[in-house]
Amino acid sequence: MLSHLIAAVGFLIISLFPEGVRSESAQYQGGICKDVSIPITVTSENFVWGLPTFKDNFDVAEILFEVARDDSAEAFHPFIGTRNETATYRIEGTVCTPMVKTQQRENTLLIATHGLGYDRRYWASTYKPKDYNFVEKALKIGYSIFFYDRLGTGKSQKISGFSNQLANQVELLAALCKGFRSGGLIPGFGSFKQIVLVGHSYGSSSTQGVAQKYPDIIDGLVLTGIAYYPPPDAGKITLEAFAPRIAKTVDPQFSDRDNGYLAFRDIHAHAQTFFKQPNYEIGAVEYAQSIANPFGIAEFLSLFIGGSNASPFLGPVLVSLLSKLLCFQVLTSLLVTTGEFDLIVCGGECNSVFARDIARSVFPRASVVEPYVHPGVGHGVNFGKNATGLYDVIIDFLENQGF
Repeated sequence: MLSHLIAAVGFLIISLFPEGVRSESAQYQGGICKDVSIPITVTSENFVWGLPTFKDNFDVAEILFEVARDDSAEAFHPFIGTRNETATYRIEGTVCTPMVKTQQRENTLLIATHGLGYDRRYWASTYKPKDYNFVEKALKIGYSIFFYDRLGTGKSQKISGFSNQLANQVELLAALCKGFRSGGLIPGFGSFKQIVLVGHSYGSSSTQGVAQKYPDIIDGLVLTGIAYYPPPDAGKITLEAFAPRIAKTVDPQFSDRDNGYLAFRDIHAHAQTFFKQPNYEIGAVEYAQSIANPFGIAEFLSLFIGGSNASPFLGPVLVSLLSKLLCFQVLTSLLVTTGEFDLIVCGGECNSVFARDIARSVFPRASVVEPYVHPGVGHGVNFGKNATGLYDVIIDFLENQGF
């Protein structure tokens, strides 16, 4: 009898998800969640790596030198053109609907994209979730949310760190948006009339890329860990602060990545880049380090070789300057925010950067552009003290824009 019951449950799960999409249960307060594996085919115009691949960390040290040198813009050319590439990638994520639905929010889906250095757990901390878990905050308010491991991170498919880059990340996020809006991606979790993209750092750049190229498929943006008047050496500051090494030489758990994937040298480099004393708990840094993930060198370099004009976007913009890693793009109703002491995107002092209000010129046709600097913290805004204060700002923005 038990075996028949197990077989019946297995059949039910398979019938709910189309071929190629695997589902497992996931537990978060306030929501009904499923872990899913989604195959996505996209075409992107990718940069072609033009340098020798890394043999060891001496080669990484050399690339850090080339990025940091004063004349790097003229002397350092890691790519040799572009080419269109079509590929199918497997993306792992978690989709959640709230246990308590509200009429205003039942047709809105938040899609959250993490930045360099983490995987999807950035949004769903198991360390003091009441203080650091954005997913649970969104669910309790009544929003559905999908958060996922970007290509090359977490449980998602791994490709070479010399080819993983902004272009294919943008196309994958756009495909997710289209799938959830149409309702054909995961039966039972669509369709949604309103799609709001929430990004952090590199995830904000991916989000902005979608807003630039496909402004009609999203309705709002929340960009955290981004600024639009970065210090001229933002890329140099970022890479030097990471102090990266070949990921599998830092931690053997990353042996499934090639030498193009780099990781924080140690927890102290992580703290230097993402945190600011005294506004963090050591426990939060230790948790962040435990979920740290490598990034592809081409991911990083492609971020700083591209435009930042998102003029086609028509909605409101909230740009979160909490994070100091310069990300360039945002969508529709837009909130732009990061931490007051974001080293990566502001050089460590964001109030003066945000005072320039550059985001409005980046998104001249957005219906709302709302800048906000979260006090006291660094780039890793979700792990700074009073992260819930930032979450309240985000939720207030969403509610005020009718999401």
